[in-house]
Amino acid sequence: MDFQCKSETTAREKILKGILDLADSCLHPFFKRDIDINKINKVLIMRQDRIGDLVLTAPFFYNLKKNFPQWEVHLMIAPGMKDLIAENPYIDRIIEKKLDWFYYEQGAGSRVAQFLKTVFSQGFKEFVEEIKQEKYQLAVDLAGKRRNALALLQSGIPYRIGCRYWGGSFLYTHRIPFREDIHYTSLLMSYLEPLGITQTEPVLKLYPAKINDEELVNKYRSYREYDKIVVGVNINAPVKKGKLWSKENWKELLKRLVIDNRFTILVYFAKNEKELAEEIAGDLCGEENRLFLVSPPSLSALVEFMKCLDVTLCVDSGPVHIASALDIPTVALFGGDNPTLWSPFNKERSRVLRKVPGESCKTICRDSACINAISPQEVYSVLVGLLSDLHLL
Repeated sequence: MDFQCKSETTAREKILKGILDLADSCLHPFFKRDIDINKINKVLIMRQDRIGDLVLTAPFFYNLKKNFPQWEVHLMIAPGMKDLIAENPYIDRIIEKKLDWFYYEQGAGSRVAQFLKTVFSQGFKEFVEEIKQEKYQLAVDLAGKRRNALALLQSGIPYRIGCRYWGGSFLYTHRIPFREDIHYTSLLMSYLEPLGITQTEPVLKLYPAKINDEELVNKYRSYREYDKIVVGVNINAPVKKGKLWSKENWKELLKRLVIDNRFTILVYFAKNEKELAEEIAGDLCGEENRLFLVSPPSLSALVEFMKCLDVTLCVDSGPVHIASALDIPTVALFGGDNPTLWSPFNKERSRVLRKVPGESCKTICRDSACINAISPQEVYSVLVGLLSDLHLL
C-alpha cells in the first residue's frame, strides 16, 4: 500500500524549536543547583494525564521508595485515575487535581497567548498557593509541562526535576533529556539520576483499588467456562487519529476469530464507546459465536476483567500497558507513535505491528494511513503465532 505521512515537522517549526532550545540552555545555569538529599523529606510527583503513562510509573515509585523509604511521597494525577494505583504501597498520598489549563486548546489562540492567559489566571495562582502550603522540598514533573515548571518555581520548591524540552525547561533545577531510543519506563528511571539513583529494578506491577462487587467479578470469571482461549479485543476511539484502526478492519478480524473455533472473544470498551463497539461487533455477539461485549464500569473493574484474559489485542493505548503489568500476552497495533518508547513492557510475551512510510517515523500521524496499512489477516496471524510461541495454542 502506498501512503504518505502528513505530519512532517515544518522548517519553521524546526527553527523555532532550535532557537527556544538555545535560549533554554543559556538561561538554565541561573536556575540549576545541587541537590542536598539530607534536606528532603517531602516530595511531589506530577503525572496528570494518560492511563498508560500512569501505569508505567510503577517502577519509578518502587525505586524511589526503595532508596528513600523515609520520604513522604505525594502523587498528583487527574480525577478518575486513582483506581489504577489506589493501593500502591510506595505512594503515601494521591492528590486528584483537575487542571483546566493542563492542555492547550485548538482554536483558542496561539500557545503563547494561552500560556500567558493561564499563568495570570486566578486558578493558576490558587494552584501555586496550594503547592506552596505543602512545603515540598523536591518536585518531579513527569508530565513535562511548561506551566507545571512555572508553578513549581513560584511555589518555592528548591529542587525541581523535569523533562528537557524547548521553551520552558530552564525553570527546572535539573533537566532530563527526552529520549526516544529507550522504553518509557527506562526514561522515567533517568529522572532518579539527579538523586544519585543509578541502579534500578524494572518492577512493573499494578496496585488497583479493590473491587467489592462480587457479582461483577464472577461475571468476568464466567467467560472462562467455555474451555477456550480467552481473547480480549480492545475496540476504542483514541484521541489521536493516527491510532484509529478502521471499523472494517475490526469487523474482518472478529470474523476470523469467530471462525477459528479455539477462541472466546471478549470485545471490551469504555462506556462512551458502546455505540462504536455495537456497530463493529453487534452482529456477531452471542453464545453461538462465543463473542461478548464488555464495558467495565471503572478502571479497577477494567483491571479485574483483564485478569480473565489469556491474551489481548489493542491499539497503542492504556490497556496495552495494563496488560503488561498483569503479564498478559499482548498484540499491539501502532500508527505513527514510537514503539521503542511505548511498546508493551514484556517483549517476550508481546508482538508489535507497525507500518510507516519509511524506515522510521518520528512524528505523530494526523491521519490513520499508517495503522490501517496493517491488515486483519496480519493481526490474526501474529496473534496465533504469539500464542503458539508461548505454548498456549
